[in-house]
Amino acid sequence: MTLIGIAGSRELPEAMKPLVRQAVEAIAAKGKGIATGCAKGTDAEAVAAAPVVTEKGLPFWVYAQFEEDGRWAWPGTNREAVQRAEGTGVNVVYAAGGHVTDLRQRLHNRTVQMVEAVAKSGEGAGLIAFFGQEVSPGTRLSVTEAIAHELPVVAFTTTDRPPRIEAEWKRCKWLGGCWVLAQ
Repeated sequence: MTLIGIAGSRELPEAMKPLVRQAVEAIAAKGKGIATGCAKGTDAEAVAAAPVVTEKGLPFWVYAQFEEDGRWAWPGTNREAVQRAEGTGVNVVYAAGGHVTDLRQRLHNRTVQMVEAVAKSGEGAGLIAFFGQEVSPGTRLSVTEAIAHELPVVAFTTTDRPPRIEAEWKRCKWLGGCWVLAQ
C-alpha cells in the first residue's frame, strides 16, 4: 500500500494545525496510507486525525523512537497519544531507528527509517512537510531523505520563502506558504 509521509516541527503554529488534518483527509480520500513520527506538534496532529485513515481500512504507521513500555520517551514525545492510537488500528513501530542511547541519533535513525518505508511503499509515495519554524532539523532531515529517495515533496512554511534546503522549489499556485519540489 502506498504511503505518504507526514513530517514537521514539534513547535507547530496554531494556524498550521488544520493544514495537517486537511492533508490527512486528502491522503485518505486518495486511498493512500500515512507514515509519521511520534513527536508533539505535526506528528501529534497527524496521529489525532488517524481515524480518518484507519476507518477506511488504510494503513497508518507511527515510527516511535521510544520502547513500547515508554523507555526512551522524552518531553518532545507524544507517547500517550501514540499508545492510545495503537488501540484504534494505528500501527506503531517501537524503537524505530534502533536501540541507541543518544537521543539525537535515535531521532535521526527514526526519521530515516520512516522515509525509507515511505519510499519502499510504491508508486505515488511522497512526503508532506510542515516547517513551523524556519530552522527545523528533523523536518529538514525528512525532506533531504525524501529528495535522496526521489520522492515528491510538498512543504508548508510560515514564511513567504521556500524551505532552507538546497533544491529547486516552486510556489503552489493555490496557497501561500506552500512549496513543491521541482522534479
